[in-house]
Amino acid sequence: ELPYNWNTANPVLKPEIAHLEYGAIPRGYAWIFPKANHLNIGAGVFKPTGGDARRDRALPEKLRQVILNYLRALHLPPPPDSLPFHAHPLPIWSGKEPLQTADGRILLAGDAAGLINPFFGDGILHALKSGSMAASCIVEGATQHYSDRIHAEFASSFDAARQLATLFYRVPKIGYDYGVKHPKASRIATELLTGELAYNNIVGRTIRHMVGAMLLPGKVRH
Repeated sequence: ELPYNWNTANPVLKPEIAHLEYGAIPRGYAWIFPKANHLNIGAGVFKPTGGDARRDRALPEKLRQVILNYLRALHLPPPPDSLPFHAHPLPIWSGKEPLQTADGRILLAGDAAGLINPFFGDGILHALKSGSMAASCIVEGATQHYSDRIHAEFASSFDAARQLATLFYRVPKIGYDYGVKHPKASRIATELLTGELAYNNIVGRTIRHMVGAMLLPGKVRH
């Protein structure tokens, strides 16, 4: 959380624009989210092919260096030594699993249910939706059907997002050229983040375009 004065002249940073820097770190991205009097600056890494990032003892310093390099690239002053870095593993969606106890007295929602999008890593919208669905099941006396309702709402889209993430973060250059730079990319990303568009509606053609690009002679494959 870097304090920032919006009166400072910076040609890149604007209070209404969020930045996502794909490829800033392998299998991940860096970001800047503008806030009222500070910048939320960070970097994250996915493990779409498996593995637990918590076992990578070098990862915290890698992420820290990515953030510092990002600050330098945007001509921002480095954070003071007293400014703490915060990190936490996120329970990314990994497929269907039971989300209630056998007696239906405990229901898992949001992050506890693994409802973190495997592509963007967002989870607030899904936490709100699942919390509302849990409340409805309780009111209706239908807690035994909670997992089925959650899976019907999220599973197919999240499975598609996971499939797309596995390829996208493996070849970020191709993903950037044929995804991020697409004229409709910002609108599609907004619809995905707001839940107006499901990943299973776009994953097939997106992967076909990316695989086709990888097969073109002379294309960068990393």
